[in-house]
Amino acid sequence: MRLPVRLVRFAFGLLYGPFAPIYDWVSRTFFLGQWVHWQQAALLEAEGRILEIGSGTGALQQVARDRGLDWTALERSPQMIREARRRLGSARLVRADARALPLRGGTFDRVVSTFPSEYILSPTVLAEIARVLQPDGAILVVPLGVLRPDGMFGRLLDRFHLLVYGDAPPPHGIAGPAGVTWTACWVDSPHGRALLLIGRR
Repeated sequence: MRLPVRLVRFAFGLLYGPFAPIYDWVSRTFFLGQWVHWQQAALLEAEGRILEIGSGTGALQQVARDRGLDWTALERSPQMIREARRRLGSARLVRADARALPLRGGTFDRVVSTFPSEYILSPTVLAEIARVLQPDGAILVVPLGVLRPDGMFGRLLDRFHLLVYGDAPPPHGIAGPAGVTWTACWVDSPHGRALLLIGRR
């Protein structure tokens, strides 16, 4: 059983809009602190010039900056941009829509997206990602994380996640863009694991 998709989209719309100030608290509380670990699964293959699409409150960008990575972040939500500015101060943070990236072609070695909504499946978005990538670049997507339901609270959260997200899909690649081959691997975290999809030309 799963909640209606329309209701789930409405709830996430609130988190990316007026409730953006509590987004980090929600992700930390309802995922037993694993969200930040799952995001960092994308850093396993991060090198060169990196573009993050859908950067949210800037949590992953902060880790990347602390590690000295060459990182540019893109986010559409003005509320999320505001939260990221509070976290990061001065940072390469672009407000734009992934369907029309305001960036030169062949600029990046890696494009990263963690827990994106269905926009990542859009042929237009995938074509834009392919356009800004170097010929030997890679796409790194973390589409989901799975909790290891330890203890009563963990088991309750596991049931809640099934209600919101449904069963975890099989670890397959995203369809497209043309010429990209996908591989998948699971990356362990202290109380679960994240699925990392890697697309290479």
